[in-house]
Amino acid sequence: MAAKMIFYHGSAGSKPDFAEDQKKFEHFICRIPDQDTESVFILPENKALSKPYYWTGMAQISKLESIGAVGLQTDLSVSIGKGLKLFDMEGGQKEKLRLCAIFQPEHLTLSKFLSQCQKLIKENISFSVCVYGLPENLNLIKELRTCLPADIYLWIAPADRGLPYAPDDQAEFETIDPFFLKEADEYFGRFPLFRIPWKPKAFFFYGDNVPYKELKGETSVLLSALKRNRETAPLFIITSLSHQEASRHFHNILPLCTGGIFSGGAHIFLNRRRRQPFKEEYRFTDSSLTPVLEHMEAKYGCRLRISEEKAMVYKFTLEKPSSRLWREEELNELKRQIPPEHYNCIMEGSCLHIVSSKADITNGIRTISRWLSVPEESCVILDEFFN
Repeated sequence: MAAKMIFYHGSAGSKPDFAEDQKKFEHFICRIPDQDTESVFILPENKALSKPYYWTGMAQISKLESIGAVGLQTDLSVSIGKGLKLFDMEGGQKEKLRLCAIFQPEHLTLSKFLSQCQKLIKENISFSVCVYGLPENLNLIKELRTCLPADIYLWIAPADRGLPYAPDDQAEFETIDPFFLKEADEYFGRFPLFRIPWKPKAFFFYGDNVPYKELKGETSVLLSALKRNRETAPLFIITSLSHQEASRHFHNILPLCTGGIFSGGAHIFLNRRRRQPFKEEYRFTDSSLTPVLEHMEAKYGCRLRISEEKAMVYKFTLEKPSSRLWREEELNELKRQIPPEHYNCIMEGSCLHIVSSKADITNGIRTISRWLSVPEESCVILDEFFN
């Protein structure tokens, strides 16, 4: 289902008043939190993109939690590098940025346009390319399609000529854009007006749900499924175990992973890959709970394990022998001692894991998508069969 979207139309005209346009845009940004929307599409006057305020403004919008995507339409005639640098300096979230690049041969040569596209690709910016469907430009449009990477969608906008297309011209355009003159919003995910095809950029799977015996051997169907998905996009494990515990328990599948969400979301990391540096983050919790849990350890005959990083606690684990599972009344008493506004409790077999309330799977996926600079909606959680 498409997300709700609002538009901003920049000042137009041969001599736009940039000072007035900036004032108008900044007022628009201030009103976004009060709008019932999940995305923002900006339609500026192209010359205005040489000014800082659109790039810093998009960065501010991207930082709003309610916003999943923000982007604009541009003919790429301005410095993309400078604009993205301003976006970064303002703390913008690139995984939410979308651009619709319009190729207008009367404004920019094909080689210059393609050079600008390469800058977007290098910065891992999500974008589509649009061109107006003028039959006299057919050969140039074919050349554009040939020069663009296959995963960049080139869409052809109907030219406003007041006449229907000749069958031969329409057929030619359909070979370049299979959705020419067709409705295909479902192909473009939650933000279809940016015309960026939806495709998975990262796969996540719940390691705790994996039947371990089915992962053994080269003929394992589940192991083959993980390897197959890994060929398409990076793979991440989600588990209540610490990274050290997971390294032992999942020794045959962890090498397939680019990183993971460990300890129920209290420890997140991304391995170094290509130009992507190693990243790591902990959600630490309050160690003042220790005396309460030590009392419970003696009372219920369980073992307390404390996971720490640099003398700071990120997970408590109360573990019972596998032959003595937790009783409901024991868990209820324990949870009464653990304020839910500060802690999350996770059951895993005979273990009760306790982490910060800020540690959860959703925040973990959001963090990794930010590190990868990919849209959060392109992160897919695989089911237990890894389909």
